[in-house]
Amino acid sequence: MKFYFAIIFSVFVLCACNNKLNYQNDIESIVKKAQKEDANITAKEWEDADLKMEKFKEDFDLKKEQMTKEERDEANELMGRYVAVRIKGSLNELKENISDFDNQMDGAMKELTDSTEK
Repeated sequence: MKFYFAIIFSVFVLCACNNKLNYQNDIESIVKKAQKEDANITAKEWEDADLKMEKFKEDFDLKKEQMTKEERDEANELMGRYVAVRIKGSLNELKENISDFDNQMDGAMKELTDSTEK
């Protein structure tokens, strides 16, 4: 009987020690991917990551009272890192859109110039 109690207690302790939040591994993965210089994250991937981040935050709010200070600090740092890479991703997307618009304006100006010279 003591043996079964010891096993059950051990399993409980192991489960309690792993206080990872829902989607924490997913958020860590997207942060690592976004930090790479050659990262090419699609709009759909960002959309999925944003949804997971919202659920991560909800889970954090529900569990933070049971978390240690170190676990809360780790979760808060991860949220901050996500915000930083998300902003960087948005700026890169904006840069691409501006470049596309610039190329479109060049084409429009060339066409207008060609058509008025005839």
